[in-house]
Amino acid sequence: MSKPGLDHRHRNKDGQISGKHGNTLVRTLRKVYGQGFAAGYAETAKLSEVMREEISGVGSIPWTSEEDKRLRALALSGISVAAMATQKRSTAAVRNRAARLKIVVAKSK
Repeated sequence: MSKPGLDHRHRNKDGQISGKHGNTLVRTLRKVYGQGFAAGYAETAKLSEVMREEISGVGSIPWTSEEDKRLRALALSGISVAAMATQKRSTAAVRNRAARLKIVVAKSK
């Protein structure tokens, strides 16, 4: 069983501060870190899912200004995220980019 440390964080038996658990929901973390935490992810997503996707996105192809313009135009037309996704962009990537650009997109069916 872990015991609270001087800084009110729990420590394992060996004295190490325990880390975040992967099963923590984004909703819970937004209460602590603000609504911008994990923008583009559902509040029911788990931290482990967000981290896995963010890490896998490292080294991905950067978005161009032309793609951003296309994303804005498609969002205004009301097309779904699934329809916006292309061979080189997943629906998660489209949703995440739209959230970063503060573009409201239609829900996928």
